[in-house]
Amino acid sequence: MLITKLKYRGAVLGLLDDSKPITHNLSLADEQQTFSYNVNIASVIHEQPEGVCEFLLKPCNSGKFRRHIIHEYDFSLETNTKHMIVFWQYYPKRGEKLVEYVLDMRISKSPQDSSEEIKIKSLEENRLPRMAITKLESIIEANADSARAILEGEMIIHKFELGQSAVTLVGSLEAR
Repeated sequence: MLITKLKYRGAVLGLLDDSKPITHNLSLADEQQTFSYNVNIASVIHEQPEGVCEFLLKPCNSGKFRRHIIHEYDFSLETNTKHMIVFWQYYPKRGEKLVEYVLDMRISKSPQDSSEEIKIKSLEENRLPRMAITKLESIIEANADSARAILEGEMIIHKFELGQSAVTLVGSLEAR
């Protein structure tokens, strides 16, 4: 559905965000707001699917979108799946909270159409392998102004027109 909407409206309009809020709760006791969304976003990226997937999975220690691999499992030849646990950090504008994600990612490539599929599920720190916890602790900054987000869903990176990729993310997001 999102791909059809992208084709109809074209890539020049940028990000297609068809996400809907589920809840917005304010707890007066701890002054925390919780936001929950059904996420439906899509965009056209001027890169082949393999390049987009490589960018998302490649470690990066600087910039607004920092990515760290904290644990990698063996590649499965049976299912053609790469499995890893990553720690992502999004540094927004000054004065806004740092958003952190601990994600279990399973990446597979479709032999039919060369699309890349990434299944995403947030993990609690206490469910991580011991080595991943150690690595995570060495990365996390002592930043009181951060929020841990919970993201679950599926990202598909499709081949699109003119050597580009259409990226869709469908799932749920919760942040405080």
